[in-house]
Amino acid sequence: MTEHPYGPARSRRRFRFGTTLLGAVLAAGLAMAPPAGAAAPSANPPSPSPGDPRQLAYVANQSSDDVSVIDTATNTVVTTISTGEGSGPSGVAVTPDGTKAYVTDFAANQVSVIDTATNTVATTISTGEGSGPSGVAVTPDGTKAYVAESLSDTVSVIDTATDTIPTTVAVPGGTSPFQVAVAPTNGSQVYVSLRAGGNDGDVAVISTATNTLTDVIGPQTPAYGLAVTPDGGQLYVAQFTDQINQVTVLDTATGNTITTIDTGTDTQPFGVAVTPDGTRAYVTFSGNGAGQESVGVIDTATGTLVDTVGVGEAPVAVAVTPDSSRAYVANSSSNDVSVIDIATDTLSDTVGVGTGPISVAIATVPGVPSPGPRGTVSSAKPVAVYAKPDRHSDVVGHLKPGRTVALACKLGHGDRAAGGDHGWYKLAEDPRGWVQAERLRVVNPPVPPCSHG
Repeated sequence: MTEHPYGPARSRRRFRFGTTLLGAVLAAGLAMAPPAGAAAPSANPPSPSPGDPRQLAYVANQSSDDVSVIDTATNTVVTTISTGEGSGPSGVAVTPDGTKAYVTDFAANQVSVIDTATNTVATTISTGEGSGPSGVAVTPDGTKAYVAESLSDTVSVIDTATDTIPTTVAVPGGTSPFQVAVAPTNGSQVYVSLRAGGNDGDVAVISTATNTLTDVIGPQTPAYGLAVTPDGGQLYVAQFTDQINQVTVLDTATGNTITTIDTGTDTQPFGVAVTPDGTRAYVTFSGNGAGQESVGVIDTATGTLVDTVGVGEAPVAVAVTPDSSRAYVANSSSNDVSVIDIATDTLSDTVGVGTGPISVAIATVPGVPSPGPRGTVSSAKPVAVYAKPDRHSDVVGHLKPGRTVALACKLGHGDRAAGGDHGWYKLAEDPRGWVQAERLRVVNPPVPPCSHG
């Protein structure tokens, strides 16, 4: 049986994130900070008008085989995109212009390309049998996407204009490349964490000009999430073993260690993101026991851990909004995303998503039309979809917990259907049918009334 990269590493690690597909992916491709002197953004900005650019968070849910799309203006899931049964979506990155999202499907050995205008999978790109794609990052000019392949010890380079793979770069054998980060200034170098560690270091360095491995840097300790500072000068690397829990800060010019930040016993630092204004780094502590699941806040000026914020269960990935106002944290065991207000370093919201969220990327998507009324499954178990608004009619499908679907109309209290229930929603997408109103939480209301059942 093939080992999953989000389960036990070749470096003797054991995670507590569950029993099936597990892990974390660092989101990449955050936009640059606003100009100095710009007004501080609101923690809850107003909703845009239909057709205006929208800031969205794309969350890969590995166990439910889909991607939740969160509107960060309202912190609601506006749609859920299936990547195919058994695909195991693991990493996600959005192009700088916000038009495409690249999602690595570990179990399917492919990358799903999402058209953000329609939030549908436009195409898939094979990474080769037994490759195990995990982390992904897009260059600042949007021309290339780099995909770490944990099982084949390779990094595929996607040409985003053609969505093909013209080049594959080999990294040291047996190192299990895991996450990817790109220098945000000029995109000249790509950094790939080596989850199983290596004899020469734990981060592979790839030149984007030649698509060749140029160096391996860092201490010989398994590396997980990583992020580059906005000026491209420093690389933050999350690392842990049975004895080590730390964030290593590397000088990207020399590859030398600037400082090592001890995060505490059993914190298990996993995902990391640096704010676009460069002042802080947020690190997910997946923890090894109750009460230790939190996010650490690092002051980048002093290289010290200055605060922690409690979040959901098994936090494994984090991304920061382009204005550095909020951090979005994927919690793989509680099936939700925690929203941290960066001004106060407090939890400001929690958004339910699919099952096993392990990566998140934030982007401004141009000209997205209003998605219309939608409903999110609010129960912890799958919800039946009926052929008619009647529980005695045929079951035509099921909706997984956390899934968001388009709603066509509603039968309300005054027009109960044959089953005697107080309300039903008619679905506007597959599986087409009817769902009891009490099973869904409505977003983007109102839902129009049905003319007939």
